[in-house]
Amino acid sequence: MTPPVHELPLVRIVVLNHDGGALVLRALAHVMALDWPPDRLDVVVIDNASTDGSPAEIRALFPSVTLIERPTNEGFGANNHGLTDLPANTIAVLLNPDTAVAPDLLHTLIPSLLEAPANVGAACPRIVFDRPFSEYPIAPAAGHEIVVSAVFDGDADITGSCHVVGDAYRLPTRRGGHEWRCGPGSVLRAPDDASDVRVAVNARRTHQALLGAATVDVGRTIQTVELSPSATGITVVQNDGSAIDPDGTGRNLNYWADAAHAPLPAAPPDAWCGAAVALRAEYLEAVGLLAPEFFLYYEDTDLSWRGTRAGWRYLFVPEAVVAHRHSAITGQGSALTDTLQTRNRLLMLARNAPLGTLARAAIRAELSALNQFRRAIGNRRPGAWPDFSLAIRRLRGLAGAARLLPWALRSRRAISRTSTGAG
Repeated sequence: MTPPVHELPLVRIVVLNHDGGALVLRALAHVMALDWPPDRLDVVVIDNASTDGSPAEIRALFPSVTLIERPTNEGFGANNHGLTDLPANTIAVLLNPDTAVAPDLLHTLIPSLLEAPANVGAACPRIVFDRPFSEYPIAPAAGHEIVVSAVFDGDADITGSCHVVGDAYRLPTRRGGHEWRCGPGSVLRAPDDASDVRVAVNARRTHQALLGAATVDVGRTIQTVELSPSATGITVVQNDGSAIDPDGTGRNLNYWADAAHAPLPAAPPDAWCGAAVALRAEYLEAVGLLAPEFFLYYEDTDLSWRGTRAGWRYLFVPEAVVAHRHSAITGQGSALTDTLQTRNRLLMLARNAPLGTLARAAIRAELSALNQFRRAIGNRRPGAWPDFSLAIRRLRGLAGAARLLPWALRSRRAISRTSTGAG
């Protein structure tokens, strides 16, 4: 239940921007339309050395927003500039620049945090992709696999906005994008507004496959096939809070699930997602801020883990929904993303996990890189060189983790001194 207006806490919304263009302007338009007393709402934008003119547009369109411009791109940790001087009892809300929120977001999210036990440091909304999706079956014959190397809407390449769920896995490509290896039962999800969906497909062995509503002969030669949807208008979950698996891998709960049918998580989340979250000022004061050394990825999971070790817990609020254009700024599956995720997962483990977990994870990462070399050779197309992109990214991530390992181990000792359950 929302407290009376005179009892509402001060809420500081921090939006991080780097060349966010129209998306960050959309995000701020939604923020400024929030149903929350203006004298209890403080909006701060941290700009990470944007070159697209968005800071000037923010100043012109949203003069009441506090704009902090940084001379260099400091990564996700630049959010700290908006979190360092929080008055007592303030709720800080982090929002990515590619989010969109409903006017009642704070009235659904904040009361749940205020009514929770004092050791609940964060409230996680349901984060959904900001566009509905249509589904297209991709079903090779039993024992076969189809490669979906690109998705088009007419002549426009929309691969980066799509995903394949079911019996499928994604691999990066030499050209900087990614492709999917699909087994029986795979389903392509493409944005609903794509009106002429086509896929570039091939297979190692010729066979008949179901693509959309049609049965098609698929072989080694890449062909483009027009698809018809089996379902439309699907709202898809990105994050219902985050989990930290026993091996230290962070993952989005209900990732790519149909929001209308996704079961609610059975337990509170292990971690919160930095794309959209409400944080108690007391939690940040006790645990600390984001580690800027990560630059991008896993710094939110790291701060969550540090909090858990110090006795803090987290809450998922399914009624609070935030729409998100996932990886619109950073690029899902990009070389930078893959390299930093490999590096930062190991750094997070070095700071928080038992050392045995770190050692096993490092060995698995090395074996994974070697396996990617082997897989690239096995999957190469006739007449083409093997695509070692993913293997090289994993090795770069391992090298980066090795360079920062001394910092991570030094900070581990400091974290352990303030934790109640250090591993």
